[in-house]
Amino acid sequence: MSFKYPLASDQLLEQIRRRIAGATWANLITMGPEGYPRARAMEDHNVGEDFIFFFETDASTRKLAEIAANPKVSISYYCPDERDYICIFGNAEIVMDNDLKAARWREGWENYWPAGPTDPGYVVVRITAKALEYFDMEAKQLRKVSIPRLGA
Repeated sequence: MSFKYPLASDQLLEQIRRRIAGATWANLITMGPEGYPRARAMEDHNVGEDFIFFFETDASTRKLAEIAANPKVSISYYCPDERDYICIFGNAEIVMDNDLKAARWREGWENYWPAGPTDPGYVVVRITAKALEYFDMEAKQLRKVSIPRLGA
């Protein structure tokens, strides 16, 4: 089943990007094997113009098995200053591409992955947003929108 939300405007997407940039933590939510959602705090939240998100993690984490079993995930953000919240709905994939892993690498991560960006334990998860819900506290409005895709 796909989202039947109207397409988001560029202006709204820019407002949401600013809110995400100001959030301290993201919660990545996958579906656990028992059929219940599992949330975990993720520090490296980011959003590009195309609403594709990247999270770096270890290959041994349970989230990878959960993504392999069901790639539909959510990312939630709470913006304490504005008291807004955002829930992203998207499809996740595990990326082992060495060029992307090198591009995403940050200094200090060798404490977790001693071999650097080519360490087999270092994994990138790419999430392509399909839709989102955004509660704008100032406007007291919940907005449900689909994410426009270039070439779609």
